[in-house]
Amino acid sequence: MAIPALGEGKIKLRLYTSLGSWLKQAGKFMEKPDGKLDYEIKGYLDGLNGWGRIPFTSRGSWNNPLRAQ
Repeated sequence: MAIPALGEGKIKLRLYTSLGSWLKQAGKFMEKPDGKLDYEIKGYLDGLNGWGRIPFTSRGSWNNPLRAQ
């Protein structure tokens, strides 16, 4: 995939977590009346024509559309 400078694109991600961490987050999610789940994604951009690896971090929250009603 090629994304121009200051551009945007969508990619599919494969996520890994432990069962314990997942259950902990699921419990917190169920306790919140607003149905929001905070997330953080960390990774590296590779294949930058010799520029090496560039780390990135993205944080946000996901709103459960079923609980927002």
